[in-house]
Amino acid sequence: MHVFAVEFEKSGKRLYVGASYSTFWKTYQRMKLRSQPLHFYEVIREGNSGKLYYDVEFSKDVNAERDGEKMVDDLLLETQRLLVHLFPSMMRGVDLNFRTILELDSSTGKKFSRHLILPQVNFRSNEEAGVFVKELCRRCMESQKEFIRVVDTSGESETTFVDQAVYTKNRCFRLLGSSKYGRSTPLVFTERSPYAHRLDEQVFLKSLVCNVSPLEPCLSIDDLPRSKAGSRMATRTLAVNGQHGSRGPSPYPHVDAIIEKLISLPNHKGYVRNWVFYGSNMTIMYNIAGRYRFCENVQRHHRSNNVYLIADLVEGEIRQYCYDPDCRGFRSSPWIIPGDTADDGSIPDELLNTVDVDI
Repeated sequence: MHVFAVEFEKSGKRLYVGASYSTFWKTYQRMKLRSQPLHFYEVIREGNSGKLYYDVEFSKDVNAERDGEKMVDDLLLETQRLLVHLFPSMMRGVDLNFRTILELDSSTGKKFSRHLILPQVNFRSNEEAGVFVKELCRRCMESQKEFIRVVDTSGESETTFVDQAVYTKNRCFRLLGSSKYGRSTPLVFTERSPYAHRLDEQVFLKSLVCNVSPLEPCLSIDDLPRSKAGSRMATRTLAVNGQHGSRGPSPYPHVDAIIEKLISLPNHKGYVRNWVFYGSNMTIMYNIAGRYRFCENVQRHHRSNNVYLIADLVEGEIRQYCYDPDCRGFRSSPWIIPGDTADDGSIPDELLNTVDVDI
């Protein structure tokens, strides 16, 4: 049984269904033949092995001079180099280029957007694939690889054209042939792909990230010697495999920025002493130090006891908790994490555990 999602509202609301690959394909094909709208996603279950994939995009308006296809080619080359460096016995001889991968396009006049799926490269889990991708992007940025740098949609700052936030647990990844609800740009093979204009069962199954045979070897960052992975990569591995604390930025800098704004009052300025990331339920606890000790329970700043904030990345909210014994068990009303910050494509395990609907 595999889990898929179908988007049925412009707000992004989705229904989750369970089906075998063959059953799902028959339904999917029937809907396509009837010209019914396809807004389906593959749910990449937490802990499941899967193919390495990339979601790459940039705004054409503020990156008019960039050549998206050349950037994809350079990304594949750097991916191949790092894979061979980290996993020489398993990856030597691998050939990554637009002919050997699945390159899907949903670009518009305003945005370059592609999904890259690498059938030759399997990771033990989506989280570990994310660690690899973040390390690749870090190395490329630090070595001044120009291909990976783009101007963000605001036109004011630089970022990578690789979306590094798509490797969360239970990720929804859009299917070949599907478009987002309310839009008319489905994911299709690029014209240079050997699979151009195809949507048959064979290539559809090949495009599924989680369709990995149990007999196929999977890469695992946990198996790397620390000397080869590097201390930063080893630290990131700890963060996705369990809980991890740090005094630096968390894996979610956009949430860090919200926390910093909340605790930066003119006369009661605080700072994040450290944070703890709990991968099992996708929450981050921020321990606050400094003069910010505001507690909603007493409607004032505590004189000596500190407070802490917990960001729930699934619910999209932040709540205040307190170390004062008199406030034990109290949690504040929520601050909503605005916009797309909380909508990272994840769904809670509780929902997945109740879904068992054949389509």
